[in-house]
Order: sequence, then C-alpha cells, then structure tokens
Amino acid sequence: MNFTEFETERFLFRKLRESDFPIVYDWLGNNENMKFRKSTLSEEETHKYLDWAISNSNEEECKNFEFATIIKETGALIGVASIFNLDIEPELGWTIHRNYWRQGYGTEIGTELLNFAFGTLGLRRIIADAEWCDRFQYAILWEEWKKLRCNLTTERKMYVE
Repeated sequence: MNFTEFETERFLFRKLRESDFPIVYDWLGNNENMKFRKSTLSEEETHKYLDWAISNSNEEECKNFEFATIIKETGALIGVASIFNLDIEPELGWTIHRNYWRQGYGTEIGTELLNFAFGTLGLRRIIADAEWCDRFQYAILWEEWKKLRCNLTTERKMYVE
C-alpha cells in the first residue's frame, strides 16, 4: 500500500518533511522528551531519521508509516505517530513533544493508529513496546479491537443519554 495521509476531528496525519527538522530535533534531541527512550538523537541522527521516514513514505509498498502529527486548529506539529515493521511484526508507537504532554493527545493518537492499522491496513494483529525500565510488549488482535470499540460506543451512548 502507498503511504496514506488521513485526518481526524483534531489531527492531520501527514508525511514528514525535511522542513520539519527543527521541531523534530527539538523533541528527539531533548533529554526530558526522550527520558523513556534509550537516548537522545544528535542533529545528524535526526537528519538520518527524517531521511529514512521520507524515503519510506515514498516507497511503492510502504512498510513503515511515520506520520507527522499536526493539530488541525493551530497547525502545530506536536509529534510523530508510527506504524512500522509491516513486513515482520507490525508495531505502533508515537512520540509527542513535551509541550503537548498531559492533554490526552497520546490516547487519541494511539486510538487513531489502531483504527488505521485495522481499518485501512487490514492488519490482524499489532504490537506496541514500552521501555520505562525494561521492555514490555503489548499486543491486540483485530477481533479484540472490534469488540472493545463496540463496548466503548455503547458506554458513550449510555453516558450521553
């Protein structure tokens, strides 16, 4: 599948661009922003990451989706949302600039990545890693996601009524 940009009520998920470098480096090169990752990236490493992401997005058969995550209302690039390793073991993840933490964006981005993975890409299973102290791996099947979404929709209707 070709790289596919999409949008939600609050976000635009688009290709990364070389012009995104300053803000991408601001989070990848910052100790606070990367405290739950192995290390920060240098300017050179950040350029290599952007080159890799841009190159992947231009592949005829995209196997690594790296979405620049933009708040539609303000146009602010707040992070990157990823679905990668499609040819091995599909995985998702995201990084949000520290200035946008604690606003519910991570939960919303994660939900939209699952919608994209199961709805658009038609995946059967996807994993996510967490690296707080060691490494934890989480996985969800399409059937589990479908059931969870139905339950959430029912709960929302009950709450609204």
